Amino acid sequence: MRIAWVVTRIGYYGGENMKSSPVRMNRFWLNTFCISGMVFLIVFTSTMLFSLPEGRIIAGVKIGPVDVGLRSEAGASQLVKNYTKKVLAEPVALAYEEKKWSIVPVTVGFFLDEARLVQEAFLIGRTGNWREKLTQRMVARIAGITVPLEWQYHEQSIFSALGAITEEVERPSINARLKITTDQVEVVPAQAGLIIDEVELVKKIMAQIGNSNNKAVQLTGIIQQPAIATEAIESFGINSLLGKFTTRFNPLAENRVHNIRLAANSIDDYLIPPGAVFSFNGVVGPRTVENGYREAPVIVDNQLTIGLGGGICQVSSTLYNGVLLANLPIIERRRHSLQVDYIAVGVDATIVYHYVDLKFMNNTDSHLLIKATMEEDRLVVRVFGNESFKKQVEVKRLIEEVIPPKEVIRLDDNLIPGETIVKSAGKPGYRTKVIRIIREKGEIIFEELISQDLYPAEDKVLLVGSGEIN
Repeated sequence: MRIAWVVTRIGYYGGENMKSSPVRMNRFWLNTFCISGMVFLIVFTSTMLFSLPEGRIIAGVKIGPVDVGLRSEAGASQLVKNYTKKVLAEPVALAYEEKKWSIVPVTVGFFLDEARLVQEAFLIGRTGNWREKLTQRMVARIAGITVPLEWQYHEQSIFSALGAITEEVERPSINARLKITTDQVEVVPAQAGLIIDEVELVKKIMAQIGNSNNKAVQLTGIIQQPAIATEAIESFGINSLLGKFTTRFNPLAENRVHNIRLAANSIDDYLIPPGAVFSFNGVVGPRTVENGYREAPVIVDNQLTIGLGGGICQVSSTLYNGVLLANLPIIERRRHSLQVDYIAVGVDATIVYHYVDLKFMNNTDSHLLIKATMEEDRLVVRVFGNESFKKQVEVKRLIEEVIPPKEVIRLDDNLIPGETIVKSAGKPGYRTKVIRIIREKGEIIFEELISQDLYPAEDKVLLVGSGEIN
């Protein structure tokens, strides 16, 4: 009955009624076209959605430039391996300005994970919901889908190879500094460094692998500015020697020389800004075993004994005299309780951590630089600053009184009666005055009292025999 009805309806539209009505005839062809299109779409969609090449990658898929459509995973993998082997053996040129190099990617650690890429290609059109699958298959057939190559590398191999290349180009930045040559000072300008971004270079090399344009990969240099610029050093204003003083020491006194060197190193290359006060104790720090100091002769309670840090007072005394000659104001200084043999009375400067310090001020408009060096058996301290503050300085030391030592007799029963031994020869004491004189063109323009000190005499001690005669 249903077939008869359809035939009857077609006959109605296709018989005399069609001949008698053009409108009905057009409608017939329109309906026929629409029905045919829908049938084609359904068939095409069904084919796209449900008809997959079994065990093969769908048509229209590439891995990089390699067409793997309708290939099995094994077949696709072999094609990609062949391509990889070929392009990784092709040299890649590198260049920086006039320098040129060449590397072979496979020898420096580049490789491709073919299995992962093939798996990714195989899953195209097979993952997601039905719309996503359909879309992937349609795009693959119409426009094609490319799985991008993702080159990988062994970091140690590639960066070792590139390091040998970049070291020909790279240069470290160099900070500006002050160069001291004996009593001369000059500014050594800063130099900018150059480094190559090796991570970025690896990316460029990967982009060039398999590229047929044969263009050299350009190394990109990055300018590295120094931490200390030339202008920063020049702003210190240090261009001249202002004061210098030298003392001598016994190079055979090993521990004492060691302590002198430690303290001298602490103040060497020390910068003092304008208006700042230098504290010897603050810069050198405590004289302890932890800080590397050793036992050597020291003066304690008017007696020469052995103690940690013996010898550093020679450093403070040498610095004190260099500062006097640099015409800097002294804030704090104290004499030794006994005379010392490395410097004259009146111009020594003792140090006791926490209690006695040497302090002076930078009253100039520029920085000061302290240099302390050991040259054979001499300790030399130099004070550098700006030449505009350099003066003709004389430090005049006056002995105002000489105090003779007392003679002290002590009986000693280890000596026979009448036998006398000099235990201590004694030393005279002194009353001193130190004056700083400033001259200009030979004429005195200023005099300044620096210190007045009293050094007590050291007794002469005689041991006189009081024992029995055997």
